[in-house]
Amino acid sequence: MTAIHLGAVILQAKLSGAHKMSYRVFKHNQAYGPRKGLEGPFHYPNGRVLYYDTKAGEYWDPRTDWFVPADEVADLQQTIFDRISA
Repeated sequence: MTAIHLGAVILQAKLSGAHKMSYRVFKHNQAYGPRKGLEGPFHYPNGRVLYYDTKAGEYWDPRTDWFVPADEVADLQQTIFDRISA
């Protein structure tokens, strides 16, 4: 589990309580499971799910089938850190 993924799990626990958090993570894992050659899935508070492509060095969005710009990923990650530290 990466620091970003752990941050998303902690944030979900803070926002919805441990019981609901474990259900939401389980629900997401059914819809977005591991994919060969990609790291993740990484779930964000806004409902977005991304995978990291180690060969391309970019995050990929399975809903759009496009790579996500680095600044957009940084904003998503910063949102997690801001909410955890609040």
